[in-house]
Amino acid sequence: MADIFMSYSSEDRERVIPLVEALEEEGFSVWWDRHIGMGASFDQEIEREIDAASCVVVVWSDSSVKSDWVRNESTEGQERGILVPIQIDDVRLPLAFRRVQTANLTGWPEIRNEVEFSQLVSGIRTHAGGVRDESSDQPGAQKKPRQRAVGTLRMKYAVRTDGARTAYAVMGDGPVLVIPPGGTTHIEWYTADTGAHEKFCARLAEHRTLVLYDRHGFGLSDRNRTDFTAEDDLKDLEAVIEAVGAPTLDFFGISWGGGPTLAYAAMHPERVRKIVLYGTGSSGRAGPDKAVVATGKSLAALRRADTELYCKTLALQFFPSGTDAETFASFTRMLLRSTTLEMAEKLDGVHLETQSLLSGINVPALVVHRRGDQCAKFEWGQYLARRLPNASFIPLDGDAHFPWVGDADAVLNPTIEFLIADER
Repeated sequence: MADIFMSYSSEDRERVIPLVEALEEEGFSVWWDRHIGMGASFDQEIEREIDAASCVVVVWSDSSVKSDWVRNESTEGQERGILVPIQIDDVRLPLAFRRVQTANLTGWPEIRNEVEFSQLVSGIRTHAGGVRDESSDQPGAQKKPRQRAVGTLRMKYAVRTDGARTAYAVMGDGPVLVIPPGGTTHIEWYTADTGAHEKFCARLAEHRTLVLYDRHGFGLSDRNRTDFTAEDDLKDLEAVIEAVGAPTLDFFGISWGGGPTLAYAAMHPERVRKIVLYGTGSSGRAGPDKAVVATGKSLAALRRADTELYCKTLALQFFPSGTDAETFASFTRMLLRSTTLEMAEKLDGVHLETQSLLSGINVPALVVHRRGDQCAKFEWGQYLARRLPNASFIPLDGDAHFPWVGDADAVLNPTIEFLIADER
C-alpha cells in the first residue's frame, strides 16, 4: 500500500517526475501508473491502488482538467475525504473541485514554491500519518530519509474572526499546553525537524497535549497579511484556542511567544492554569529599546544583501557557543521557509506591550532563563520574575536561545515538574 496515489495526465509525465521524487525525498511512498506491470489489467490495478492509498494527490494542469480519468480518480478521492489537489498550470478547475483547498505550484518544476510545497506535504501527512520506510527491510536497498514524528502529529486550521486561516498542530495527551510561536517560526520546524526537537516535544507530550501554531504571515498560516499590529497576532491565538475547545490551558512562552502568553493570561485569567516563560521578556509602551531596533535593522539589511551570511550571523546570536551541523542546517531551513523577506521585516516590527500587565497576572508562573542568552538578556527574565506576583525564577547556565539546544533537560525537568505538581 502506498501513502500517495498520484493522479495526473500522461502529457504531464515529465513535469510530474520531479514532484514524485520530491515527495519521496520527504519519506512518502508514491504509486503512479509507471508502476503498472506488464500484462496487468490497467483498470483493476488502478482501482486496487486507489482503494489502498492513504491519499489521492491530483495534479491539475491544462491537459488534466480535460481528462475523464483524472476527474474520476479525483472524485473517488473526494468521496473518501482523502483528496489533496495541486495546480501546476493557471487553469480553471472543474466545477466539482473548486471548493477544495489547492496547493498552487504553478510553473512547476521550473518554479518551486517552497511555501505551497510545505502546505502540500502537511496536507498529505494529515492523511498518511506516520511515514513508512519499508525499503530498509530489503537487502541492498537505498534507505529513504527518515521522517521524524512525535506521537501522532495532527495538522489543522483554525478560522479567525476576519476569515484568515491559522495553521496549528496538536500532539500528545493530557491537559492542553499552548506554545505560541517564538517569532520567526514554522510549525514543522518546531515539532520534529531534528533529533533535539523530537526529544524536546516528545517529553512534553508525555504529560500534555501540545498545541503549536504559525503566526498570520508565517509558516503554513495564511501569508496575505496586511495588518501588522499586536491585535492581529492575538486573533491567531484566540482562533486556535477556540478551535481546540479546552476550558483551561497551560502556556509555554518561548522567546517572542512570551508576549502572547502574558497578554492572554491578563485577558483571560479564568482560563489559564499556569504559565512557563523561557528566554523572553516584556515590552513597555515605548517598544523595544533602541539597541534592539538598531540590531534588527542591520540584520534586515544583511539578509537583503547576503542571505547565507545573514543566517551565519544570526546563528552566532542564537548559539554563541556554536552548535552541531544538524541544528544549524535546520535553523537555516526554518529562516528561509518561514516567510518572505518583506513579510519578515514587517512582522519584526509588531510590538506587544505587556509590562503594564505584569502586576495583574496572578496565575502561577515559572520563569526560566539562561545566563548567556544573547537574544533575550538575562535581566529580562529577572525583571519578569520580580514583577509577576506569583512567579518562581530558575536561572540556568548556557547561552543557546532555543531551549532544545544545549542542556535541554535543564529546561524540561523544572518545566514538567512545575506543570504537573498539583496532579499527583
